[in-house]
Amino acid sequence: MRNLLLLLFLSGLLQGCMESAFKNKAETNFLPGTPVTIISTQDFQNLDALSTNAALFGQTMGYMDMVATILDSVEMDNPLIAFYDQDSTNAFVISGAPILVEDSLETTQEDIELARFNIMSLDTPIYIRSQDDHILIGNDSLLIADKTAYKNELLNKLSKIETPDGASSLLLNSSQTFLPLSFIDKSLTLFSPEDGLYLTNTTTRDQIKFTGLAKQDSLSLELFSEPQISELLNVIPETSNQWQLTQIPVSWNPQTASNAFSEEQDSINILASACLEMASVSLNDGDLMIFHLNDASQIADQLNLQDPIDTYRETSIYKYEWSSRRTGNLQVFIPEQSYEFLAVTNNNVFISNSKTSLESCLTAYFNERTVSKSNRYKDLASELRTKFSYMSYANGSTINTLFPEKTTAYNTSFFQISKERDFIHLNGLVAKYSASRRALPTEQLASLQLDKELITSPQLVKNHINGGMDILVQDVENTLYLISNQGKLLWKKRLNGQVLGEVAQIDMYKNGRLQLAFCTQNRLYVLDRNGKEVAPFSIRFNDPITQPLSVFDYDNKRDYRLLLTQGRELLMLNTKGKRVKGFNYKPNLNISSQPKHFRVGRRDYIVFKAGKSMKILNRRGQIRINNKQSIDFSNNEIFLYQNQFSTTSSNGELVQIDTKGKLKRSSLNLPAEHQLTTTSKTLVTQTENKLNIKLKSVDLDYGIYTQPRIYYLNDKIYITTTDQQSKKVYLFDSQAKPIKGFPVFGTSSGVLGNLDNNRNLEFVLQTDERSISILRLR
Repeated sequence: MRNLLLLLFLSGLLQGCMESAFKNKAETNFLPGTPVTIISTQDFQNLDALSTNAALFGQTMGYMDMVATILDSVEMDNPLIAFYDQDSTNAFVISGAPILVEDSLETTQEDIELARFNIMSLDTPIYIRSQDDHILIGNDSLLIADKTAYKNELLNKLSKIETPDGASSLLLNSSQTFLPLSFIDKSLTLFSPEDGLYLTNTTTRDQIKFTGLAKQDSLSLELFSEPQISELLNVIPETSNQWQLTQIPVSWNPQTASNAFSEEQDSINILASACLEMASVSLNDGDLMIFHLNDASQIADQLNLQDPIDTYRETSIYKYEWSSRRTGNLQVFIPEQSYEFLAVTNNNVFISNSKTSLESCLTAYFNERTVSKSNRYKDLASELRTKFSYMSYANGSTINTLFPEKTTAYNTSFFQISKERDFIHLNGLVAKYSASRRALPTEQLASLQLDKELITSPQLVKNHINGGMDILVQDVENTLYLISNQGKLLWKKRLNGQVLGEVAQIDMYKNGRLQLAFCTQNRLYVLDRNGKEVAPFSIRFNDPITQPLSVFDYDNKRDYRLLLTQGRELLMLNTKGKRVKGFNYKPNLNISSQPKHFRVGRRDYIVFKAGKSMKILNRRGQIRINNKQSIDFSNNEIFLYQNQFSTTSSNGELVQIDTKGKLKRSSLNLPAEHQLTTTSKTLVTQTENKLNIKLKSVDLDYGIYTQPRIYYLNDKIYITTTDQQSKKVYLFDSQAKPIKGFPVFGTSSGVLGNLDNNRNLEFVLQTDERSISILRLR
């Protein structure tokens, strides 16, 4: 009885859930037991990245593939995913309000209270139970049957806060969390056991960025100072394998038992009591501790140091024996190590386990080859706090030692803790850093080879789940592909013909979830995020569709109008596929351009070319501006430029009609073969080898060029065009200056955009008949 029982089981929930489908995240009150990890996310494509992120905080999340499969079959609004250490085995529970059930479930039990189901692609049974307007799904029947609610007031409060597009949230049980990236001793409890650690993370191709919040316990209140700007970032060598740096609390007292190193270590207590911050550093040739003092001029006398044993770059090196042991709480920041050498310079005290590593550190300091001066830190500094209580760093070899199965591609991590009143704030990232990226103006992020030769240039479409952009292309067999901003194929769908023009996006249900709308020669399509047709579409037409689909949203209320062109006829439909009453265009001439909607002032205009006339209609399809002058049109589109309906004639003139019907012709000194594109204020033309941007001109190599495209991104105008003969893709700014790193190799029009919400832009282009590449601009 395929899916029938589950549908009956959930049908009573769906109505209530639809009303609350877009409220804040579900509270944890629906989860049973005591989870080790709780996840909240809508970006199910990045569940594996979430698993990696949790591992960075000492968590294990088994069955992630099974969770992803279940969420493909039962769509929920803002589900919570909880992981448990159940009798020494991994278990999971998914809690959420159901929206859609796929036909991939079959029941093996008819107990409505606790039903058991099989997902056809999985061997392991799953269990399901309803509670209020939620359902609980998991792989452990005892957990699903457990009605003891998990309580966490901090998460319930924080879950009311909206997270950025594409971000995910995790709650980590503090009794299980020791924060490996911090290098703090795992026996130390930093956070309130009752509340755990709340994290929000955003995962892109190159990095995992996270922020977090937790209530402090009494110990961490003692250990951490208020956030400060670090001086030791100007001292620690940039070549360090790892380091951790902590600001010393002003209230720290070496005589306080909970803070003191030990009575046996009076000398290091003297040193620590005088310092403002300290760092432990690991280099290839040894380990060091560095202390930054307010005044180090008398430290040699205070430590009863004997005569120096050597001098290096006019800095005295002393013999200094000290063995670090875990005897006081502040020593959780200091590795267990025996140190032998000491040097003092500029209020910084260095102690090391080898003379070589001490000299290496001094060399880096004097040559200013330190963390704060490094390209790595400068490039990632915008993601980090300038003031903090604690900070750590690890390079690739250290990360891979800590997490050998999860982070082999990552080579940089920064981790920060900031104490603010009764809370600890976490901030950091784990990144795939390219050491040469400053020297390279562009970087290839991904490439993908598709099944057949492509017939459309790449197009960017909004991903409403993660807030980024995805890529659409179509091949010669009319297969449409959706590709993620990381170059992964999300789906492909065979259509009955080539897509006409560009694909539009609409929000049919006014719920923030976007659909793709477009037409082929005989069919109108609307597809959802997964490439499935949305009823009542697709719609087949006997008469051919002759122009790309036009989508109008007159008042920005998501009351869309879908306008189809069939020769000289216009057919306007609503999102239910019904003809819009009141739109009555009287055809007389063949329509030769895609109808466009413009708003000037408070009036709407539908504009297109028909014969030698520019037709300008109102919303009802009636003539709004009646200009009877004949125009010999070029092949260029109509644009709204300078608040006038603008295009060019076949003899290269700029033809403009204003809202009063006055026609103006201006010479652009263009030949018959030319190309035009505009924004409201910027006009770009191209002919033969000359590209004109406003009043600037660029001489290119002679070739066959694609239509120029204009982009306005990050408060800057970009113009791109492609020479299809020499396979060069050009990119210029509004002053006609080439963007560094261009031209690049490409065979069709490129598309520029912000694919992953980072400051850097990405450029998508076709690199051969079947392949596309994604470049990042630096």
